Amino acid sequence: AIHMIHLSMPLVRYGRTTVISGMSVVIVNFITLCFMYSYITKMVKINEKLQVQADTDALTDLPNMRALQKVIIEYMRKYEEFALVFIDLDDFKMINDISGHNIGDDALKFVAEELKKKLSPDDYLVRIGGDEFALIIPATGSKQDVIRHINDISGMTNENLGLPFQMFRVTASFGVAFYPHDGRDYATLLSCADTAMYHSKELGKAKITEYREGMMNRLRISHE
Repeated sequence: AIHMIHLSMPLVRYGRTTVISGMSVVIVNFITLCFMYSYITKMVKINEKLQVQADTDALTDLPNMRALQKVIIEYMRKYEEFALVFIDLDDFKMINDISGHNIGDDALKFVAEELKKKLSPDDYLVRIGGDEFALIIPATGSKQDVIRHINDISGMTNENLGLPFQMFRVTASFGVAFYPHDGRDYATLLSCADTAMYHSKELGKAKITEYREGMMNRLRISHE
């Protein structure tokens, strides 16, 4: 004998409409999941974009001070040695005063691009603000190797600017501090690099100065 088995889905009637309830739940759940996935994906992309914007200098497209802090803290977390270099363009105010801030901004973008050409693959260049930049150089060799590399980078700023900046000659003062020798925390290391950079200014600008113990006190006394 052959037995016929009838399969049916439960039907729920609402007025004149018949809904296959089981299938409806599946469809609704699928649509909801698709919507949630699309929404979450969109929000993740928006958040990533905002994070990039928050870590990027709007003028030069270089990383900014916020990004610098993250990278330094990560180096310190791994206890990896590196050099922090502060770069301050000498007499840059003259460009703004003579040619205006628009030309000054163009000059900053030009300098940023030229500096990037001199970097090694693992170097990390940021714009702090104004006419100040900072550079992280992994200390894979000796201190002398790092200083030689900085000297190569400084050669760029001694060249005449290209169009439309022919009347100006850009140089920079460099201050160098080494982690962990000169500072074992973020604030101390920044202060040492900044102090060394100001010492370069006092020496006549266009100099590279490595931080030395007691330099902060000497600089403080010279300003009193």
